[in-house]
Amino acid sequence: MKYSTIFKKASLGLATLVAVLTMSGSAASAIPYTGDTTVASPVPAFNVFTGNMPAPAPLNGEPNFFRGRVPADGNMSDPTTPYTDPVSASCTNNQLIQLHVYVHNGASADANNNGSGPSVAHGTKVKVALPSNEASTFNSTATISATNAASVSDGLTINCNGKTVKLQYVAGSASQYSKGSGVVALPDTIVSSGAAIRSHNVPGDVWGCWDDRVYVVLTVKVVETP
Repeated sequence: MKYSTIFKKASLGLATLVAVLTMSGSAASAIPYTGDTTVASPVPAFNVFTGNMPAPAPLNGEPNFFRGRVPADGNMSDPTTPYTDPVSASCTNNQLIQLHVYVHNGASADANNNGSGPSVAHGTKVKVALPSNEASTFNSTATISATNAASVSDGLTINCNGKTVKLQYVAGSASQYSKGSGVVALPDTIVSSGAAIRSHNVPGDVWGCWDDRVYVVLTVKVVETP
């Protein structure tokens, strides 16, 4: 069975919704995942589902959405190496480390209205803050933001096993994938002011639905210092 089929159903069931959501302004803070009966958020809200979910959802729930890996043989299309947090790397000079940001707008698909409804998050950006210092352990942060949804952030640790190096973003390496957009290149502003992502054709618009999840990848390179 396709995971998109598993995730497809999300009902608003307002009585249940009140019991499982804590609302702060317009943001839903957490929604326990209960399978096909999982309620949706009444407003655009990123990565709010908690608990055990089938892949490709992150381990330990959607708030753990920023992960990384060292692809086998430096192959960015390597299908075998999983994303984890933390990442353990040998950190040899020029070694490539791929970072992954999972984005899911948990609002109801029923209110997307073909892109014009209240479930759609607008002005959605992903920003990855990379440390610029020389170290043997690096802590990076990914932030998902929108003009009509609360921002969420998650950290990622990269361990170089005691080796002191620097990490350098690989220009031109950022891209996103969603079912509705396919693969789209992202600007290098992803590591400065952030990059707009999309689930269909409008930059910044991410629809509410399991089928409209967006996956962002970018690459950093290990640089040995003299």
